[in-house]
Amino acid sequence: MRLLCVCPNPALDHTVVVDHIEAGETTRASKSATSAGGKGLNVARFAVGFGVATQSATCAGELGAEHLDALARRDSLNLTASLVPGAALRICPIVVSSRDRSVLSTSDPPPVVDPASWTRFTELVVRLGREATVVCVSGSCPIVEGLNPIASLLKALASHPRVWVDTSGNALVTVVREFPDAALKVNLAEAQESIAELGSMLDRGIHDHAESVQHRALFACQVLSRNNRDVVVTAGRHGAAEMLNGELRWLPSPTVETRNPTASGDAFLAGYVSAGTGRLSELTDPLVAGLCAGAANAGFWYPNAPAETVIELASAPAGAQRC
Repeated sequence: MRLLCVCPNPALDHTVVVDHIEAGETTRASKSATSAGGKGLNVARFAVGFGVATQSATCAGELGAEHLDALARRDSLNLTASLVPGAALRICPIVVSSRDRSVLSTSDPPPVVDPASWTRFTELVVRLGREATVVCVSGSCPIVEGLNPIASLLKALASHPRVWVDTSGNALVTVVREFPDAALKVNLAEAQESIAELGSMLDRGIHDHAESVQHRALFACQVLSRNNRDVVVTAGRHGAAEMLNGELRWLPSPTVETRNPTASGDAFLAGYVSAGTGRLSELTDPLVAGLCAGAANAGFWYPNAPAETVIELASAPAGAQRC
């Protein structure tokens, strides 16, 4: 398998681990790390760790692009960037408390990209996609004057046989409305918001407090699959629901000692599409591989899901998993 990870809105992610988070107080970090971020690049990082041949593509502002490229090379992300003149790369600070494991994550607003730069990016994605077995389009999009960026990108990829999309908000609504051939990976909160936004198109919404997390995830998966052939709805530490080839099912997540769950959804998608290949060759069930990858990542201070940890979680007896 060859994977193309598309990151429409990259960032420099800077994670610091402090003892505690308290307003009005300066707390020095005990450890820190900076990485090439944005959901698509996170997926690529995990997939590379799983031994999958991976190419990354992004649309990056010139200001900060050199640093992004250096970090991507350090992590072997095989990144090709289409640069946007005059735009700056987002900075995303992430603060994690080692005392209570609370996480404060922030992000710069999306950059504004001119239509010509976005067109160059979509052309790059199409060219690289010709060599890929699977394309994962992950994350938010920049603001592009005069057009819907996710729509133009997915239209350009319309002939590709396997495209997974992980996005939220208006972009997710666009995917459900206009791109039934795209496979969806979405978290439960985003699924509920999109169903409410789509309204009568999907008949009815989800009552947040009426049923269990499992029930809501299964229902969201079933509803979204009316318009998209394959759907996975993740529910964090609880588990995930899947509608694949018309079969609906739920699996619980392994139990781990959680440190920082940031990017666990990206680890899930990387594990899901990497199942049965590379270092995950013995994990042939995508849902199991995805859940174990997401859980493995949550056990580390920085985004990390070693293949051996993923396999160990998959083989541990239920209720006995520890990272």
